[in-house]
Amino acid sequence: MPDETAEAARAIHEAKTDFDALPLADIPNYQIGRELGRGGMSVVYSAICEKTGEKVAIKILYPYYASNTDLVKRLQREIEVLRRVQHPNIVRYLDSGQRRSCCYYVMELLRGESLEQRIEREHRLPEKEAVRIILAVANGLAEAHRHAVFHRDVKPGNIFLADNGQIKLMDFGLAKDQTDAYQTQLGLVIGTPLYLAPEQARGEQNIDGRADIYALGITLYHCLTGHIPFENLSVPLILTKKTVTAIPSPKEWVPDLSDNVVEIIAAMCERDVSLRYPDVEILIEDLQRHLNNLPATWGRQIAQRRTVVGLPPQPVVTSSILGDPLLRSVIMDSRGLTETLHFPADHVLFFEGDTSKDVYLLVSGEVEALKAGIRIAVLNKPGTFFGEMSSLLGIPRSTTIRTRTEVHVIRIDHNTFANFLKSFPNLNYQLAVMLAERLQKTTEDYYELRNRFRSLARHFSIVHSLLRESEKD
Repeated sequence: MPDETAEAARAIHEAKTDFDALPLADIPNYQIGRELGRGGMSVVYSAICEKTGEKVAIKILYPYYASNTDLVKRLQREIEVLRRVQHPNIVRYLDSGQRRSCCYYVMELLRGESLEQRIEREHRLPEKEAVRIILAVANGLAEAHRHAVFHRDVKPGNIFLADNGQIKLMDFGLAKDQTDAYQTQLGLVIGTPLYLAPEQARGEQNIDGRADIYALGITLYHCLTGHIPFENLSVPLILTKKTVTAIPSPKEWVPDLSDNVVEIIAAMCERDVSLRYPDVEILIEDLQRHLNNLPATWGRQIAQRRTVVGLPPQPVVTSSILGDPLLRSVIMDSRGLTETLHFPADHVLFFEGDTSKDVYLLVSGEVEALKAGIRIAVLNKPGTFFGEMSSLLGIPRSTTIRTRTEVHVIRIDHNTFANFLKSFPNLNYQLAVMLAERLQKTTEDYYELRNRFRSLARHFSIVHSLLRESEKD
């Protein structure tokens, strides 16, 4: 990993060095001024259009990346979106072109600061002002959605507050057109983790405008509280939390927020897509109603249908789970070593990164293992252990375990796990077999991936040789 990080840093340095050597005067019709900012793939300059005298901004892709088709496509997609979608709350596109290895586009020059900079300076914004900003952005998104364009990276850093009072949504480089097959690959996670909608976190296909509504809701949350849900967690755990839990109430940070704005945020950030605002137009109506001191309608309508948080587990033993002789003996003969529990569906037993070391034995029902919000396994065989690797190795949990149905489990305390295994040698053997099977599966996956990589390397070598021969000819 350190080598990869160093390589990435070298690439960015080379890209910037390469750009600094570029003769900017080669860009026709524009007098280049001072640098306004740099990112990982591009740099923005102020400029004057020689034809009109208008002050503009030019976004230029580093020449180092000119051969990177993915980044070039991203810039071209942004150009195409801005050309098609014209709205007062979206940065205005003016021109674009390519000169030698220099891809660029021209947009209106904005003076002011990003919403992110404003939040950093003031920590949080007054409720009415925050809602006005979000309403303006929602109007811009509504126009984009009418063109079947979804931004997919809405966040304070991509919202500009101009000195003249204008509010502009920027950076459509990750935008998705419904006809864009390039961006519909299964499992492609796109966007900024803290603002990502759960369906984006899971890498689902067919992401629509409701993902933008979720990200805009997190942005409103950030404006009002100065905080972002799950902000202090690792990226994998952030993605999992978005998938399996509701965001915490903003009133935990700012108790005097109105119930109305809290309901709006909850409806915008509902993890169940079917309960989220169905489109931006309905959201706009609620935001306008809030500014007019009227109650939001959508949030009230779905309040009773919103995601239900599971109840605390209650110990239970029923005759239906005593059919298996081994499980029956465990339940009846392990008093003091175990505890039998019942969990409702959609209940998280533990998250990845948790330091608890209890082991669970599945008696009935079905649970799933998640990593970074993505399901990696479903466990439904009675007698299956889970959580055992953490207990045996003394390490944090590597996955999240959530119930898919009502389940009965046996919880085995870490401190008595060894004694438990001694008391039930058959289960001890079953655990050993299970661990061996998982190790075998991991080994097989490793060799399969290694062979695939070697095959790709051979194909690359062949293609490279053919290209060199072609150049000689």
